[in-house]
Amino acid sequence: MFIKSDAGFKAPLITTIDLACSLNYDYFVRFNRISSAERRFKRFEPRKKTMIEGHLPEKKNSPIIWTIGGGKGGSGKTFVCSAFATLLARLDYTVILIDLDIGAPNLHNFLGIQDPKKSLTLFFERKKELEELPMPTVVPNLRFIAGDVHSLSTEGTRLYHRRKLYNHIPRLKSDYILIDIGAGSDTHVLDTFLLADKKIAVINPETISMENFYQFIKNALFRKLTLAFRPYGFRDLIDQVWKFREHYKLKNIWDLMNWLKTNFPFSQSIIESEIASFRIDFLLNQIRTRQDIELGHIIKSAFIKFLDLDVRYAGHIEYKTEVANSIARGYPFMVHYANSPSAQEIETCLYNLIREKEAL
Repeated sequence: MFIKSDAGFKAPLITTIDLACSLNYDYFVRFNRISSAERRFKRFEPRKKTMIEGHLPEKKNSPIIWTIGGGKGGSGKTFVCSAFATLLARLDYTVILIDLDIGAPNLHNFLGIQDPKKSLTLFFERKKELEELPMPTVVPNLRFIAGDVHSLSTEGTRLYHRRKLYNHIPRLKSDYILIDIGAGSDTHVLDTFLLADKKIAVINPETISMENFYQFIKNALFRKLTLAFRPYGFRDLIDQVWKFREHYKLKNIWDLMNWLKTNFPFSQSIIESEIASFRIDFLLNQIRTRQDIELGHIIKSAFIKFLDLDVRYAGHIEYKTEVANSIARGYPFMVHYANSPSAQEIETCLYNLIREKEAL
């Protein structure tokens, strides 16, 4: 948004949120032990008003939960998660950002926080309620729950810990809750991914990343089906049938679903309901060429052809040096590079996710 100054040129109009970013930054430096290097952050960059402002959803009484994953580590999901959270906060939504990359949490580095004073360790050890853990950040409206920073492996969080966590997350008071999940496809990662109202995957234009994404979505769908059949006592049956799928002549998950429909007709309505609610959005990160951008449409077509799933391609983010710099230095990217080309691409992805549209 711009105004015309007395000198005759246009200058950014600093909004209330932008001003709060500046004041919050001074507070954050003073009371959160930010290093001398981090104190040399350049000041926040006021956002220019874009198309997204006219298409924002109304706030709800309960939080909207987004999970950001994708299977492979190194895809940039943590960066994207922090960027979406920062942008939503600057659009005047209250946001809680949760690091659930159990065993290797690093989301705090993207927010300029060196040593989180509170983490999920306090929740898992029953010393604190989850509602007591969100910490303020340099961005107004954005609070942060640090990962289980004292755990050396996922064994540090037992099943009952995770179930308790899943029950408490929707009770947090916020417009949006964004969750950064870990790499891989273990049950903790899949259950966290399935927890969300919107499930988002971040992938790179690399063969191994796309293969991992494909496998991750198959595993997530299988997990969703087994959980849906748990009340009927079919979970162990499904696991066993899939384990011996060669005996049953099952080549893929769709053969498994057809086998269930044939042998247990009541399962058809359950399967159809689960498939209908299994909506996946994905975006491409670290794009370098025009051909890379087109991969999004190719991936979408492959999912329709081989899994009969209509995943949505939200857009792409090009590889830029300012992204690498912000990650290396711990800059909140969407504050300090708010009007960069990469920030505009992130805004386009967010717009598509909010409006449930796809990249052209």
